[in-house]
Amino acid sequence: MRKVFFTSSIALLLFTFLGCSEPERRPPPPRPEAAPPRVAPAEHIANRIRELQQRIDDGVRSGDLLSTEAKNLQQRLDGIKADFDRVRERGLDPFSVDALNRRLDSLDRDIFGQRRDYQRRW
Repeated sequence: MRKVFFTSSIALLLFTFLGCSEPERRPPPPRPEAAPPRVAPAEHIANRIRELQQRIDDGVRSGDLLSTEAKNLQQRLDGIKADFDRVRERGLDPFSVDALNRRLDSLDRDIFGQRRDYQRRW
């Protein structure tokens, strides 16, 4: 009984003293550097359109895209280009930017899938 009482009292004292000690002070984390300037939405969308056009052209040149696949993808890209020009004339708002980006994302996924579907022009 004495051993249990003695051990528990020592443990209680240790936990008390350890709990009372002040935690180690660490310096604050470094401040993040200034973010690079953002690209204007119109410029970003125009860059994406150019990249997708290049990927369609590369797919036709390499034979990864069949003529019907390329025609379908090109028609979709032409529609996005026309809508982008129309929206840019009246001023880009966040909703139209989001809608254009969603359509570009969808086209991007479809180009990726069509180029890797193992249908090749021989």
